[in-house]
Amino acid sequence: MNGIEILRTKATSDPDPRSSGVRTFRFNGTGVTRSWRGPITSSTADWAGARGAFMVDKRLYTGWSDGRLLRRTYSAGSFGRSKVVKTYGLSQFSNDLQSTYAMFYDRRSGRLYFNQAGEPGLYYRYFSPESEVVGAIRQAGPDDVPGIAWGSVRGTFLVGTTLYFTTRKGLLRSVGWVDGAPSGAPATLSGPAKDGRRWSARAVFLMAR
Repeated sequence: MNGIEILRTKATSDPDPRSSGVRTFRFNGTGVTRSWRGPITSSTADWAGARGAFMVDKRLYTGWSDGRLLRRTYSAGSFGRSKVVKTYGLSQFSNDLQSTYAMFYDRRSGRLYFNQAGEPGLYYRYFSPESEVVGAIRQAGPDDVPGIAWGSVRGTFLVGTTLYFTTRKGLLRSVGWVDGAPSGAPATLSGPAKDGRRWSARAVFLMAR
């Protein structure tokens, strides 16, 4: 499943990474309980091209394999019309989006974090949801730490001081997030060996309530 909705108490996965829909599951912060709704189809998007996603102020932002950053509304399984977020010639950011899998926004710092497939560490740019201005300078974020190889992370969403992330091996894991860096040892919440679910999406987002 390449497009994934994560509600505040619900989460989703799908064993087929070629799927282009959106599926949700109930999620209580420590584990997945049962299917909630899905797959959700969208006539305005083929989610196979999604490259990272995050939601802020009831707007869903997604990177795409063609290097665009799109914004649309989303509510109760319904997607609004997409709009291209202007990046004003930031060619490096457009190039980065094509190789991004994980993307999340830290409102406390105003930083939009993202990875690059196969590369160590995270990057970030400043982002203003009010003006939708993406920072001109790509900056280095936290390095890889034991249990987290950022280049193999496939999706992320931040809830308070907890970062949830999925891996190339199909795991859903969590770790503390303090002052722009992981804190503590990551824990596995869901995965093939734990509950039979495989997390293989390229876009994971938390729906604002």
